[in-house]
Amino acid sequence: MESRLLHPGFGEQNRQNLIHNWLHKKVGDVVAGWRTSAGLADLYLTNRRIIIEVKKGGRLKDGPHKLGTGSQNESAFNQVERYILAERERERLYPEDDITDHPWLGIITDAVRWWVWEWPPASRGDSFQKNHAWQGTTLTKYNIEHLANLFDRTVGKDWAPADPSYLFEDTLKRLRDTYEREKDVPATITQKGLWLQQLRASGNAPVSDIDEIFIRHTLLILITRLIARTIHSTNNVTAGFVQWVREDDIVFESLVGIIHRHDWRRRSTDILRSLYEHYIPSAHRRSFGEYYTPDWLAEKICMDIIDDAYIEEQIANFRRGETVMGVLDPCCGSGTFLVHTINRIIQSEAMSKSMLSEHQKTDFLTEMIHGIDIHPVAVEMARVNVLRLLPTADPCSINIYQGDSMLISRSEGSILSVGGENMFLKSPGGRDLVIPKNFLKSNDNIRVFVESAKGGIELPRGIGDELTDDEKEMVREAHHSMTEIIRNEQNGVWYWYIVNQAAPILLSEKKVGRIVSNPPWVALQEIQDATRKSEILRIAKDKGLFVGGTVAGKFDIAMLAVHRAMNLYLMGEKAGWVLPQGAMLGAGNWEKLTKRYEGRIMEMWDLGRLPFHNTPTCVVLAGRSDTPVRKTYRMSEGVKRVRSLESWNDVERKVRVVNRLVFPKRASYYTGRHGASLQPMCLVRVETQQTEGDNIRFTTYATFKQPWKKLGSRSGVVPASFVRNTLIRSGMFPFYVSLGSNIIPILNTGEWDPARNDNKYWKTAQSLYARNRGLGKNTPKTLENCLDHMRKLSKQMGIKNCRVSYNSSGDYLYAAVIPKDVVCGVGVVSVETAGLDEARFLVALLNASCLHDAFVAARKTDRDFHLHILKSVPLPRFDAANKIHQIICKTSQKCEKIAQETYTMHPEYGDFKMRATIRSTLQKAGLQHELRAAITKILPDYIGPG
Repeated sequence: MESRLLHPGFGEQNRQNLIHNWLHKKVGDVVAGWRTSAGLADLYLTNRRIIIEVKKGGRLKDGPHKLGTGSQNESAFNQVERYILAERERERLYPEDDITDHPWLGIITDAVRWWVWEWPPASRGDSFQKNHAWQGTTLTKYNIEHLANLFDRTVGKDWAPADPSYLFEDTLKRLRDTYEREKDVPATITQKGLWLQQLRASGNAPVSDIDEIFIRHTLLILITRLIARTIHSTNNVTAGFVQWVREDDIVFESLVGIIHRHDWRRRSTDILRSLYEHYIPSAHRRSFGEYYTPDWLAEKICMDIIDDAYIEEQIANFRRGETVMGVLDPCCGSGTFLVHTINRIIQSEAMSKSMLSEHQKTDFLTEMIHGIDIHPVAVEMARVNVLRLLPTADPCSINIYQGDSMLISRSEGSILSVGGENMFLKSPGGRDLVIPKNFLKSNDNIRVFVESAKGGIELPRGIGDELTDDEKEMVREAHHSMTEIIRNEQNGVWYWYIVNQAAPILLSEKKVGRIVSNPPWVALQEIQDATRKSEILRIAKDKGLFVGGTVAGKFDIAMLAVHRAMNLYLMGEKAGWVLPQGAMLGAGNWEKLTKRYEGRIMEMWDLGRLPFHNTPTCVVLAGRSDTPVRKTYRMSEGVKRVRSLESWNDVERKVRVVNRLVFPKRASYYTGRHGASLQPMCLVRVETQQTEGDNIRFTTYATFKQPWKKLGSRSGVVPASFVRNTLIRSGMFPFYVSLGSNIIPILNTGEWDPARNDNKYWKTAQSLYARNRGLGKNTPKTLENCLDHMRKLSKQMGIKNCRVSYNSSGDYLYAAVIPKDVVCGVGVVSVETAGLDEARFLVALLNASCLHDAFVAARKTDRDFHLHILKSVPLPRFDAANKIHQIICKTSQKCEKIAQETYTMHPEYGDFKMRATIRSTLQKAGLQHELRAAITKILPDYIGPG
């Protein structure tokens, strides 16, 4: 490592990486791209008071004091001094860190020559001095250890790890033991009941492993609140549903020890997010539609939406004592957008010119920040993330609440329901109470209301005097009910719940000036709570957003969240939303909302898979504009990945803006047919099989989808004629298919085989389907109707022509020739052709990388090819007399051979890696180039850069 540092090569980034890696080996925690209030420093050594700026070779030939060597027109010295002074000023928020005499070190280097200066701690003056041993000194093997000795120092505790998950594994085990002792205690039952009702109100409460999720949520809440206690000692750690863990319990004491060994305040990123992602199963996170926004994307959106003129106007309102129209994230999660909103405001020119004191800045920022989330754990994390950035703020002034920002009322009156001018609540024991909204506008009213009920005393005089007589009577009745609830259900956590529930109602009256958010990406059909599902459907129809038809079940909850937040909370015009790519396409479920907001969209960014590896994404920036600007961001050549924690400054260098190609829409000669629904998998899809005479003994695949998960894998014996070769999307590869098997007792005529009625397994499968199927009016009533829904199965029987198949959705199109007797299943489209040569010709066109952009442009949603490509790209009929067609056909045959060989050589590869390997092999063999040369001659208007 040291020898490489002594010969650093070229390029600023390469030199910075070398220094970073060397220092990481020497001292451990080194942050690249540390965000100060005065800009982005190249390297920061945590709890060492050291900032390093790295410059490319030759830039410092005239020394670091020359103008232009730093950022813009300043000198490199002025740049590093700016960062040092900003961090010294921020350190005033942590006075105990100032007890050490270690000076701040500002270092400038091009990895060859090094300059070092020292600044005293903030309380000891502003004068700096040179480190005379390092003033343009060339690094050599003789002095490199002397340089390393400069970094051998510490200030305060070690910073908490960027991913602290591993610290708490033993605590989780101990917490499970504690729960076993406490789970049957009435108070624990009540607290768990309230927790579960909160999650049910979101529509996605856990349906399995409920106790384990409850324990994990408790752990995360305790960790989060103990971190908050290191900032504010008055923090109440065991309020709310975690009261079942006592502060004198050994598990609590061990957790306190872990927390107090680290400094949790200083990192500017959302370190709590990694805790949540580690301890909450991915399936549970997906059910909430949780896609945590990368830091670089949240930063970029905040830069564009929270402009200086708006900040300046709100500062003026703050000075005059008028209402500050703040920034809201209505689906704030663990607070990533709120963190970057604070950073954006702190670093703004408007703030630097404001002349606000540090105390005033904190007060202003707490008035500016608003967050709501329906998930109780995420809200706790968001509050602490904000407190970490504003450690002198009063925790009670942090406006982040647990609640339903969509304000969807629930007819059965559960704890998170709202409606009209009142709040309706139901306790876990079934008791109702109604509180007038006007009473909820004072947190002190709520506190006294709950505390007096806990003490069994009357509501004190003077509380609620501003209410009408009817409202006062309602409060008295509610107070009586609350007293009974606390007495009989042993529950004293209502203040916490009511304050959180009231917040979105009251904010809808106050309004905000900007919204930045990533709403939940959940389809209506994935909502598990029937009541919330029906309420969402009702309000979507009332607002004219519901499309219905074949895409009804895929109605995107994110669309309703956008519409509700824009109408309920936003007084200004600007908002930034991270959304599924379908929002940018304006098709399918997003069609009505897109039309509704014509003239209110400033920009739309197609981000592809830059933010989330598995899901195409876009950003929509709302604001007045006749014609929205459309941008497509893709990774630059040679860039392999963009990391979530990177800054926009880093990512901007890794991406490029590409032009969106427009292709004329013309229909193909060919038409396609969707595959059949070979579901439920656990009843029909064969995993293992063994021939026994004329029969086959088999086991099926288990599924993790509800309600079929509980059935597990099935086994049985059926006639060999019942088992058919099938193809689903996971078996599709470029120029190759991997077939599976399904139990499908159907004849080539399209009629069901009469022998099925005498088969024991088939009768059992039909019975299991009937008992477990959904109850929706469009759900097929029998297993056979499900398999042959819309006759997509029976129409495939008896086909005599050669066929081509391709995947109906995905990032890339994959096509191959398939045998005539194969049944195409879910995720596959089939096309009949006149013969093998024509099939190979069509397969080559569908797999051609040069047509990829045309196929993508034809899609109506973010991932679906379906039949759209055949209606938009004019793939011509095969002509055996056409020499170009013959060349394409022969090239296709070569591709088939390579694809088969590649598949056979790597049986250990998964589907995704196998597809990528085949594509890469074909590209290296020059076959895609051959196809491009030929296809350009027959489809010149549809050739993209691929």
